Amino acid sequence: MPGVSIVREAGGDAAGFDAALSAVRFFDEYRTTVHYDGDDLTVASTGYDGYPVRTVETEHGCVVLEGYLYDVDDADAHLADVAEWVATDDRTALRSWVRDRDGDFLVVVVDETEETATVVPDALGRLPLYHAEIDGATVVSRELKLIRELAEIRDEPVGVDDLAVAQSLLFGYRLGTGTLFDSVDRLPPAATLSVGEDREVSRLFRHDFGATVYDHRSPDENAAQLADLFETACENRTALPGGTVLALSGGLDSRAVAGAFEATGVDFTAATFDRPDGSASDEVRAAASVADALDVDWQQYVAHDTDEHRETLLELKQGMNYLRLSFLVDFLERLDPPRGAATYVTGDGGDKVFRDMRPSRSFADRGEMVDYAIAANSIFDASEAAAIAGVPEERLRASVRDRFEQYPESDHRDAYVHFLVRERGMNWLYQGEDRNRYYYWSVSPFYSQSFFRAAMQCPPDQKGPEFYQRFLRQFAPELVDIEYVNFGASITSAEYRVKRFVYDTLSRYPSLQDAVVDVVKRLGNDSTVSAPEVVEDIERELAADGVERTLSTAAVEDVVHNPDAYSEPEMYHLLTVATLVGEASG
Repeated sequence: MPGVSIVREAGGDAAGFDAALSAVRFFDEYRTTVHYDGDDLTVASTGYDGYPVRTVETEHGCVVLEGYLYDVDDADAHLADVAEWVATDDRTALRSWVRDRDGDFLVVVVDETEETATVVPDALGRLPLYHAEIDGATVVSRELKLIRELAEIRDEPVGVDDLAVAQSLLFGYRLGTGTLFDSVDRLPPAATLSVGEDREVSRLFRHDFGATVYDHRSPDENAAQLADLFETACENRTALPGGTVLALSGGLDSRAVAGAFEATGVDFTAATFDRPDGSASDEVRAAASVADALDVDWQQYVAHDTDEHRETLLELKQGMNYLRLSFLVDFLERLDPPRGAATYVTGDGGDKVFRDMRPSRSFADRGEMVDYAIAANSIFDASEAAAIAGVPEERLRASVRDRFEQYPESDHRDAYVHFLVRERGMNWLYQGEDRNRYYYWSVSPFYSQSFFRAAMQCPPDQKGPEFYQRFLRQFAPELVDIEYVNFGASITSAEYRVKRFVYDTLSRYPSLQDAVVDVVKRLGNDSTVSAPEVVEDIERELAADGVERTLSTAAVEDVVHNPDAYSEPEMYHLLTVATLVGEASG
């Protein structure tokens, strides 16, 4: 990922850091910038023209900003304040500033006297940052590959974490602050990282999704407030250098962004991808209808999935994006304008704020809640995920229970909402946005701190099928009757209401959902994978030296010998893990 990297080694020479930086200049347009270079501390960044990293000198030291503060006029003055609060250890002021700030950013404050650095992220942790101790050096980077590369250079390679593999096969992502690699962690949202003699992560605050404050308002009043905040978020994120490209799909969230852009006078173009087999043609048709309704310049691209795209995605994201999505590399490479010349806008996060994510049932204890969460969100069954990773199933389940115990919500159903936002949203979906940033600065107005906080504080009982209609009608009434591809009907239709009810019912009762899925599979649904190349790729990786130390070859062979029994996501998640393990073992 383009962005900042830090190494601190007291009395050392940061051996290998330059070479590791070179290894993450993935494309010809990339360059390295050194922002601070002292005896013990170096702060640098990699990226392309247009990727936002800059340095500000303050009376309390050098400050490096990656990203943007969208809601301030004088960013330099705010950065000087942050430097002062860090220097004086004013956690109260820093906490308040982070909580109120709308931005996607990392602030690195350098104490040039002590040769230390403090990293301050935005409240939602929008820019994933990784850190580790390697051979006596503290290494912090937006690039997982940089940490792995430096470890290799210093003959201390980081291995693949077996529990992380099991969790990734179970859910599609690692839980909490871990990564797929041993002893390489990710900075949590709303927490600072101090890089000095020791490496210290310190929470500013924790998100709590158990409290709502807008229960006294009607659904129309809440929808109107969210519409106002959303329009502001859209305006702020497009008042940046270069043009604006919206990734327009057939869903509601990107449609809402398009409508808000039109309502606020934002100049933008839209782009939609199809697949060579036409499997995304419904998305294309609906996106074309939205573009036509708004009279927006719209481009359609055919996105291909090749071995080269898979290799590129694995190299860039180090297994944090699964390989089924490699066609998006082709889409991003085909987009006009060229890399770095525009802001790329998505509707990511909209799925978290406009529906009641709580389970419809209550739970006697957290253990029962965890069993539900696993059943409702698993890709592989827990027993199979554990078997493939070579860990006991109880250890895998215990790791999920341990994670739930860290959430602040006292109500089990609210804790489940926290799980969906923190794990699925921040640990999985953020990685897709970070993939985009290898090509363009990528944003989503749904993750505006003010909008997101207000939306999560609306009572969930109001978030029925009609709530999105109320929201969208505030600024784009002409878009509500266009087909919502996920349900094959407009959100104003009776057909949608019936389908939505069935979908919500299935999603809240995992056992019923599993039964329906089994019936669909038996009827010959084409979501199962029998493509021989996927199976061959898994078998090839399984044959690599050392793979058996992380994966159970017998358990993997049980899958590849019966591929029609597994879904496409299952096979591609297994391929991703097998490829990563094979590469790490080589």
